[in-house]
Amino acid sequence: MKKHWKKMAIIGGIVVAVLVIVFINIAKKRAVVHEVRVQTVARGSVEQIARADGVIEAVNQVNIGSDIMGRLVEIRVRQGDKVRKGDTLCVVDPRVYREQVSAAQASLAAQEASLAKLREDYERTKALFEKGLVSKSQMEQAESAFRAAEAQLRAAKAQLSQVRVTYSKAFITSPVDGEVVAVNMEVGEQVIAGTVNISGSVIMVVADMSKAIVKADVDETEVVQVAPGQEVRVKIDAFPGRTFRGVVETRSGVPTSSSMSSSLQQAVTYPVEILLLETPEGLLPGMSASCEIITSKADSVLVIPLTAVGSSDGQDVVYLFKGGRAKKTPIKLGLVGEGTAEVLEGLAEGDTVIVGPASVLVNLKDGAKVKLKKEKAKPGEEKKKQGRPPVSTRGVRL
Repeated sequence: MKKHWKKMAIIGGIVVAVLVIVFINIAKKRAVVHEVRVQTVARGSVEQIARADGVIEAVNQVNIGSDIMGRLVEIRVRQGDKVRKGDTLCVVDPRVYREQVSAAQASLAAQEASLAKLREDYERTKALFEKGLVSKSQMEQAESAFRAAEAQLRAAKAQLSQVRVTYSKAFITSPVDGEVVAVNMEVGEQVIAGTVNISGSVIMVVADMSKAIVKADVDETEVVQVAPGQEVRVKIDAFPGRTFRGVVETRSGVPTSSSMSSSLQQAVTYPVEILLLETPEGLLPGMSASCEIITSKADSVLVIPLTAVGSSDGQDVVYLFKGGRAKKTPIKLGLVGEGTAEVLEGLAEGDTVIVGPASVLVNLKDGAKVKLKKEKAKPGEEKKKQGRPPVSTRGVRL
């Protein structure tokens, strides 16, 4: 009997010890106070953005070539020079073409003299024919020679006009106002006549940089959101720290690249042209630019950071900071941007939401004790954080 009671006492002691441990753990958990960061719900703007990288080009950029063959004997401009429409840029050896003009002028003079004589002959013969002093065939011969001389004179004039045009092409002029952005040849080099698409045929490039575009590529996952007229923020590598305004001009429906192989699918992008509404001094074709295309925007709406948003049973939720407790609150989101989101339902202006740390949020429970986290930024830490997108807990079960 004593052994039985002794055994029961041992078992009872163990049970009591276990219960004490359990109650202690529960008490500890209840006593835990989570340090959190908070933010007040306020009205602001939310933007959806499509990103695109590209290069600067002038709206009016001209490759200068030659319509005639010859040796380049003079270049009158240098890279960076400002030019006006009609200014002479360079000269192809004009001597052969000048000689052709002289020859055509001499030929025209000879034709004019011949025509004058044949006109006199025709008029005299015609007068004699009317008096019956010459035959009809003689009069017709004189008229025929005169008419032929008139045709030859017209041909000589056309020839002179043509060689003069050819001669003028030896003096290559700028077709636009702008800046010489490239000089590709030197005096003494042989100029190739014809299309400027032939390698080596471009003597120089003149661009009117008062109007410039960014030729960029947008990923296929974002291009459906892009449309002409949308606002764009443009950053140009050559002008660090500055942002320029732009607008989407065109969006092509033909992909820039779409090739595929059995093992690798190449990323598909679509070309977009963005007109710069501001052109800084010193802007040049070929400069690199990165663009943020604002595809959608909501102004004066309730805004919260995405770091505050989690998920519970498929529902977006946040934790409100109320009386030292975390209160799980279902919400309905509208426009979701980069780092922030529009709140349609569930919150009011002035509410305080818990925004972090993420390690606390993912384990936070409804009704848990919370207090404000006191943080002191280390020297230089704030600068390091700039430009980093916030880590969102949206989709993480809370």
